[in-house]
Amino acid sequence: MNDTLNYIPKKQFLETMGISRYTFRDWVEKRNLPIIRIGYRTFIPFSEYQEWVKSYQRNIPQQRDNEFEWKNIF
Repeated sequence: MNDTLNYIPKKQFLETMGISRYTFRDWVEKRNLPIIRIGYRTFIPFSEYQEWVKSYQRNIPQQRDNEFEWKNIF
């Protein structure tokens, strides 16, 4: 990521996220991933990307604790 501009280049974003360019295009068109085009290059603004991620985040527990038992009240 270029710290002076705070933009993530498209190629670096694809490698970091582990997605193809087709998935990237799908995210841009259907899920409104924020992008900026400068000439023929595409960048993702980091601050806008963080806000975009928050809208698709889910709170899923990483590990289940199976040691818990409910006490019988009867």
